Amino acid sequence: ALIGAELRRFAALPLPNLQGYSALIGCIGSMHKMSRHHSGRAKAGLEHLVDRFPRAADPLAWLGKWHLLQNAQGWSADPERDVARADDLISRALDLSPDHALALTLDGQVAASARGDDALALTRMETAIAQDPNEPLAWLYLSNVLANAGRSGEAVRASTRALELSPIDPTRFLYEIFAAYADLVAGRHDRALEHARASTVFTTPTINGYKRYRSYS
Repeated sequence: ALIGAELRRFAALPLPNLQGYSALIGCIGSMHKMSRHHSGRAKAGLEHLVDRFPRAADPLAWLGKWHLLQNAQGWSADPERDVARADDLISRALDLSPDHALALTLDGQVAASARGDDALALTRMETAIAQDPNEPLAWLYLSNVLANAGRSGEAVRASTRALELSPIDPTRFLYEIFAAYADLVAGRHDRALEHARASTVFTTPTINGYKRYRSYS
């Protein structure tokens, strides 16, 4: 309900008229609606917040995630440029706040996906969790790094924890995909199949409940 209210405020009011937290919640909600229109609105809002709050790490980290999401969705006209832009924004966030859990998590994700440096990725994820044990993305990406390293039992525990921490996440299907991979590596084929099937349907909050959608997986 809170996110729905802020999304309506974000859609209706000019950015300068919004409180910082309202704009940030609106941006986060919009960027995960999986549409180009809402994605563009989220980018404009995050860039506004970066300029408005130059000493805040949150807008920088989320804008970095926006650029990574462009690649994940296949929307980027220049994937390498988006990764470089994300890397720069995340580095700036960490310069401002070295213990920022989301920025550490995203830095680890860039290390794993763009540089193939799983050792650095693992260090970043573990540091993020030490700073904030309730950051679901840190557990989610950690599960992938552990699964790639063959540490299947730890990967399953990490993906399970990620799901527990974010039960109504708008990108729930992504959590299910990572959980399926961890279970597959662990040889838990029945569970992997359950998660894989669950990834084909995701829910998004509305003011009165939840809508169900087919995902792109």
